Amino acid sequence: LKAELRPLAEAYDFAALAHTFDVAFAAKTFTPRGYRTYRVAHELLMMPIDGASYDVETMDEVLPAYEAWWRGNRTDPAASALYASALGMMGVSYRGRGVADAVSDDGWDKLAAYSHQARSVLDHAAARGRSHWLWRKADMFVTFAAASVGIDDPEHLLPVFAGVQTLDPVEFGIY
Repeated sequence: LKAELRPLAEAYDFAALAHTFDVAFAAKTFTPRGYRTYRVAHELLMMPIDGASYDVETMDEVLPAYEAWWRGNRTDPAASALYASALGMMGVSYRGRGVADAVSDDGWDKLAAYSHQARSVLDHAAARGRSHWLWRKADMFVTFAAASVGIDDPEHLLPVFAGVQTLDPVEFGIY
């Protein structure tokens, strides 16, 4: 399945991967290795972000693809989730670079700014997103990042986690 879907990830065909995710999520099937089948689509949706390995320059290259998909689908939970995740990772990339380069608190400021922007993106699809696993997972990531810089209360993490857990309590990736 991963080999079949990889060309979609390489072409940044997020809409097709998101559709595959939705179909697999509804089926609640498992791979032979015990993973939920939808994790394959999720992994490929995140591949450009994860491949950036916290590198600001690489994130700068992949971020526009997520943004373009979101701009055409602002209320789509999957588009909002992936763009918000990319924004959050961009902020984390700046913070990581700040640590590695011993840069001042600019990394924290960038993380805060990207966290605010990611929250705004998620808010566009909140009505539909609360029942969508990708949106809930992105909400958890953005809430965690925002709490780490003091712009969100860490107490908000438990209800956010409970929201994603409710959609699939046996999905170990959220733990």
